[in-house]
Amino acid sequence: MGIWQPVDIEIIPYKISSISSAFVNTTLISDKNSNLSIVFYIKNWLNNEVTNNILIQIGDFVNVTKNITLKPNEEKQVLISHKDYPQLKIDNSKLCWPY
Repeated sequence: MGIWQPVDIEIIPYKISSISSAFVNTTLISDKNSNLSIVFYIKNWLNNEVTNNILIQIGDFVNVTKNITLKPNEEKQVLISHKDYPQLKIDNSKLCWPY
């Protein structure tokens, strides 16, 4: 499965932190229900500690916020899972069936 809805990325005029290799994993529980997990890498480009406020929005029905603190020049993998964020358990999933 892939992305089939619009994706927005906000560009910041100078580099503080960057996100790369973002991936959304969808696990079907039934024909109508699914669980989402989001994995990405985030890197701090500064020589001091920064805290990033990450906001993930999926349609009008999912909003997830996570604060991530990074040490100077640190890069880490972040997992945002339905196990920690119940709003990533999707009822009445809209599935895309490409032909």
